[in-house]
Amino acid sequence: MRNKEDFFVGTRTIEEKRRFLRITVVKDETRNGFPLPAGNHTKELEEAETVKLLETVAPLIDQVSGTLYSELGHPACIEVLLTSLFKRVYLREIGLLYCGQIAYDFLEDQINNSPFLSFVCILGRKWPRSSLDLLKKFCLKGRPGINVHASVSCKDVVIDTSDIQELFDHWKASGNLNFQLSSIVSMTNDEGLQALLDKGEFKKIRPGSSQSFFKHETEKSLARVSNSNFLIECFTCGCDRSEKCHMKEKFPEYHYLLNHTSAPKSPACQEATSPMGSQILPTSRSLKGSPKRSQKDEEVGENKLTFKLKNIKTAVEAIKKSTLTSKALDEQIYKLKLLYEDMEKSKEETSSCTE
Repeated sequence: MRNKEDFFVGTRTIEEKRRFLRITVVKDETRNGFPLPAGNHTKELEEAETVKLLETVAPLIDQVSGTLYSELGHPACIEVLLTSLFKRVYLREIGLLYCGQIAYDFLEDQINNSPFLSFVCILGRKWPRSSLDLLKKFCLKGRPGINVHASVSCKDVVIDTSDIQELFDHWKASGNLNFQLSSIVSMTNDEGLQALLDKGEFKKIRPGSSQSFFKHETEKSLARVSNSNFLIECFTCGCDRSEKCHMKEKFPEYHYLLNHTSAPKSPACQEATSPMGSQILPTSRSLKGSPKRSQKDEEVGENKLTFKLKNIKTAVEAIKKSTLTSKALDEQIYKLKLLYEDMEKSKEETSSCTE
């Protein structure tokens, strides 16, 4: 803790120590006054001196981990802050209270040019409807290994079914999106959104909200649509691109399901399909075995695998057709996981008998 004499750091000190300084958090808390103990040691600055100070510290703000939050700021002070940092600073996370055109321009510049931007939240009143277009553009930047989250924490910007459908269509076309769009305003009474929810393959129903899950037709990607809070989320498996797979962290059970109902890259295993996609099946070569193995043993092993695969297909179809609670759905997916593990074990046993 700095003492009273040296608590305030001025422009000159920053310029002298800049080699050793990195700023990771910028906050504007002027609306509610400064919290103690900082409030006892603040120094009042004229606007020109404030601008000079902000322009001096701008190069020190870390664009890899830097965050800016202005939800507790006074609009006039936020305007000075954003004007001083505009096109000088790029950030990882932003929480913006609307303070006029500069807030929109600052947000647009960050979305277009910040290489590490992963979270954006707009707050307060009077944000223009066009700001939602910026947030949708930001959502489309999410890719495997790069998860982005756009949040609307204001009632003036209303997300409707057409916005959800637009992002959903982008996901269907590409199959590689990785984003979340959330809002404080629910859409529980929106008939258009309900029609989309009804098309989901898996459903979760909770008091006051419902969710539907959609599996992409060709890619290892999942979309979740809801009528409250997180309105649409798209997760794409990134295990083959990055060590950190956001989908695996967020939905490990669905990550397992997708990765065990998708066709492997080996051409020999791509023939059989099921309602949930291609299934990993033993090839004819692995079942035939060596000449030392009798035809009867081969038939027994093949029948066991066929029976286990039939159980898996039945379980998948039951999950698809049922409207389950969250707990029941998790139980069904866990059972499916056990069935797959059992089949993989049988395949290994069959393979070992042929060696």
